[in-house]
Amino acid sequence: MTAQEIQARHLSEYDLARAIENLSAGSIKQDATIEAISAELRKAKSFVQKAALAIFGAVLGAVAKHRWALLAVVFYAVLSSTASADPGEDPLACDASMLDTVAQAIHKTDTDLYLSSCRRDPARTDQWIVSLLSPSAGNTVTDNMWFDVDLVIWNDKQTRVVAHLKQQKAILSDASELRETTVDTGRYTLAEGIRAFGVRDIHYPRCHDCDWSETFLTLYVQRKDKIDRLFSTRVEETTSASGPSSECRDSIHVIRTTIAPGDHTSHGLRDLIVVTRSADEDSSVAHGLPSKLCSTPSIETRVVPYDGTSYGTIEPSRPD
Repeated sequence: MTAQEIQARHLSEYDLARAIENLSAGSIKQDATIEAISAELRKAKSFVQKAALAIFGAVLGAVAKHRWALLAVVFYAVLSSTASADPGEDPLACDASMLDTVAQAIHKTDTDLYLSSCRRDPARTDQWIVSLLSPSAGNTVTDNMWFDVDLVIWNDKQTRVVAHLKQQKAILSDASELRETTVDTGRYTLAEGIRAFGVRDIHYPRCHDCDWSETFLTLYVQRKDKIDRLFSTRVEETTSASGPSSECRDSIHVIRTTIAPGDHTSHGLRDLIVVTRSADEDSSVAHGLPSKLCSTPSIETRVVPYDGTSYGTIEPSRPD
């Protein structure tokens, strides 16, 4: 996925608000606002969100004399909401109502529901993994903001918090602006009965023509009523390719890191096998299709042992 595609997929509420302001000022084409609303519709987490955006888009379409936009936005909202209601779409997904429920349970009043995320625990179907983000105290510059993270294990049947970890100034949003977080429930089985989970934070700048983005992953493990932070690293970075490629007209440099438990055990937990691949890829390949390599990939493998407390934090090198 190119940086532009990531930006289109994770268009923020700020972009939508700014597009609306610019539309009112007549500084951008009206089509851009309709596109922004459509992007918001595609990722809205609940029917209420979709309905609100559909109505808002319809009003804007009428005001802007885009009569076709009124029908298109409303029609798309109905289809999107119907698709999201399909229980087979993602049995582990959750919506904004879960975020709001957990925020109230831990008495959080400043939660940023847009940046927060949650997912059902595949190992415990009665539990949810919830990551709530809120602005850190002391933020003074909007372009350089810290976010606190309240990580919560919520039991649906018991309607209560099972475990809770509060992390102050856990994620920084600066020139590399925070756009989204996701809960990662991959198979991070570290020992018998011990399965880690992760939270990914996705960043890219407000330059919509920049071939640049990065994603970080932090792994955690629940221990009774506590949650311990185990490991953190960057798992993806896209930048402009260093030079033209003979095989691709348009290329970007992509560094991806995968993490999997190994066979060897240190201090009771399996080592982590961290594999980083670096290569130029064709940026013209549509999202969802297999990537096309424009250069020979470089691969680096690290074995990270558990030291009895954590796996630490590593910054993947560029194996070029």
